Amino acid sequence: MGQRQPVFLARIARARVQAAGLHQSSAAVLAAGAQIATILALNFRGRVPILKDGDYVVFESLAVLYYLDLKYPDPPIFGHSPEEPA
Repeated sequence: MGQRQPVFLARIARARVQAAGLHQSSAAVLAAGAQIATILALNFRGRVPILKDGDYVVFESLAVLYYLDLKYPDPPIFGHSPEEPA
């Protein structure tokens, strides 16, 4: 995947946060354009997207999606079977 991967996956993560009915104050997905000091405070690598869900922080695109899929499984991001997302 190219440079657009983090932006695309951040959009998916934001959509999942909204679908789960979470408010921006309880869960936020930071993507490109956020203040670097904010990003570095949450992720020492300085990369986005970053998900902050309450006190829990997860970063890296697939890790964010995996976390959201486990915590808010309905509807599943990756499908019910290996063939669904393919």
